[in-house]
Amino acid sequence: YNYLELRQKLIDRGVQFRTQSDTEVLLQLLVHDGEDALKKLNGMFAFALFDNHTKQWMIARDPLGIKPLYYAILDREIVFASEIKALLVHPDIRAECNWTGLQHYLTFQFCLGSETLFKGIRQLEPGFYMKGSTGKVDARIRYWDTNYNIVDQTEESYFTEKLRSLIDEKVGLQIRSDVPLGAYLSGGLDSTTVATMASNHLGQRLKVFHGRFYDGPAFDESPYARIVANELNAELIEVVPTPEEFADILPRLIYFLDEPVAGPGLFPQYIVSKAASKHVKVILGGQG
Repeated sequence: YNYLELRQKLIDRGVQFRTQSDTEVLLQLLVHDGEDALKKLNGMFAFALFDNHTKQWMIARDPLGIKPLYYAILDREIVFASEIKALLVHPDIRAECNWTGLQHYLTFQFCLGSETLFKGIRQLEPGFYMKGSTGKVDARIRYWDTNYNIVDQTEESYFTEKLRSLIDEKVGLQIRSDVPLGAYLSGGLDSTTVATMASNHLGQRLKVFHGRFYDGPAFDESPYARIVANELNAELIEVVPTPEEFADILPRLIYFLDEPVAGPGLFPQYIVSKAASKHVKVILGGQG
């Protein structure tokens, strides 16, 4: 998200660009700063870099693991992909159960560390990069970790203002887009905060998308979404997921996810996202 700032710093160092894309900024940053470039990236990413001259390669994943990256180490090669299903088409990789990963999932509802549910397939952990030459792994290195700076403050106002400032800064970075942008809006605290700050930054009418349920007042949050949309003068688009859609879409969701994911919100999230894709190309959310 901070590619514009990084681009300008590279230009100041004499780097010339052929395009306006963030991908070229990443490439030039890696060429000039090497592995230290990872610490300068602010955003979500998973990428691979291969130097055809030295035959050195590197794969990296963003600090929070928002973007997936899977790999398998074979006898003479390393294969990697953003989806497990892509690795399973390799002739030397079989779809066999990893019992350690299964134990993790049944205990914690997700796999710990680099484990997956498939034998021989691992995930590159958040905040890590791996490098090597040809078919050999030389190192797997953590480049980012949580840093707890204990602040000697007790006033609630300090923490609320600090949190507001941080969220506002991140939203401001993430609304940089050359294509139509919108936001999810449940009417709850998280999505309302993100939508409000995005609306303030954009200075134009924002499209917001809401999944509505007709199963009684306890499940229908649309009144809250409408209140927020009215306050923001946003265009509210409501989507109503149905049981029939769930039955039809469940196999597709399983295919997309590659592994079990614990979370009842997956189905309505998919329905709302599908509807939003008809209006916008980029969407903000408060899911975390």
